[in-house]
Amino acid sequence: MSQTLLPTPPDADDGAPPSPPSGAVARPVVDPACPLTEAQFQLIRQAVAAHQPIRKAARIARKSALSILAVGVLAVPFLVLSPGFSTLIVTVTLCGIGYLEHLGARKMSRGLPSAASHLGWNQVTFICLIVVYCIDAMLGPPPSSSLSPQVRAQLSQVGIATDQIDSLVSALTYVVYSAVILLSVTLQGMLAWYYFTRRRWLEDLQRSTPPWIRRLLDELAA
Repeated sequence: MSQTLLPTPPDADDGAPPSPPSGAVARPVVDPACPLTEAQFQLIRQAVAAHQPIRKAARIARKSALSILAVGVLAVPFLVLSPGFSTLIVTVTLCGIGYLEHLGARKMSRGLPSAASHLGWNQVTFICLIVVYCIDAMLGPPPSSSLSPQVRAQLSQVGIATDQIDSLVSALTYVVYSAVILLSVTLQGMLAWYYFTRRRWLEDLQRSTPPWIRRLLDELAA
C-alpha cells in the first residue's frame, strides 16, 4: 500500500527574507536613489574649486584681524600707564579696525562681493591711523620740555646741553616714525590692493554659481 505524503505546514516566517547565519554581520540596507544627478555633482566640484582663491583671501583677512586686535590689546597697558585722550583714541580705533577686519573675513568666506570693499577700505583706514599717529609723534614737543630743572642742572654740569638732546632724539624720532610710515603704506597698501582686486573674483563667483550651491557652501562653512 502506498503512503500518502502530507504537505509540510508552512513556517510562520515564510515570505520573509532569510535571516543571516549566526555570527555574520548584518549589512545595512542602502537606498540606491540619490537626490543629485552627476551633472549637479560636477557643478558642486566646480564651485568648490572656484572658491579656493576666496578661501585664501578669507584666511589672510582672519590673520590680519588677529594681528590688529593683538596690537590693540597690547596698547591697553599704555593707556593705563600713560592715560591721555590721544592714547584712548588710538586704542579704541585699533580694536575697532580689528573687529571690522574680522567681520570682513566672515563676509569673504561667504563669497559676498561687498567683502572686497569692506576689507580694502578698512586697511586704508588703518594706514591713515598709523600715518596720523606717527606725524603727531614727530611734531610733538621736544624731549627736554619734560625735564625738571634739577635734571637740566645736572646735565649742564657734565657738559650736556638740552639742545643737543633735543636734536639727537628728534633725529631718531623722525627716522623711526618715517620708517614706520613707509612700511605701513607699503604693506597695508599692498593688502588693501589685494582685497580690492578680489571683488572681480567674488562677482564672477556669484554669477557662475547657482544659488542652491552657494547656500550649500555657506552651510558647510558655518
